[in-house]
Amino acid sequence: MDIFQGTNDDIVDLSHGKRLWELAKEKYDPLWIKGGGHCNLETYPEYIKHLRKFINAMEKISLAQQAKPNLPPNPAITDTKHNKCLRFGR
Repeated sequence: MDIFQGTNDDIVDLSHGKRLWELAKEKYDPLWIKGGGHCNLETYPEYIKHLRKFINAMEKISLAQQAKPNLPPNPAITDTKHNKCLRFGR
């Protein structure tokens, strides 16, 4: 999860952004833009740089996941649903 917020946000208190980042299960480096408001972060070069870095990281993860074979999480020798041994075809 990518969290970014301006330190001068007059709509959402900065503490909410920080808490959201703390609670995130999958974290990415947060970006706190000094002087940034609620709707003007795109005017800060560090925001654009951060966003590009995040998108590149997500693309790499996506490509890595696509490269992995799509195997079941725990392949078994027997098919318990039909109580049939797959190795011997019985």
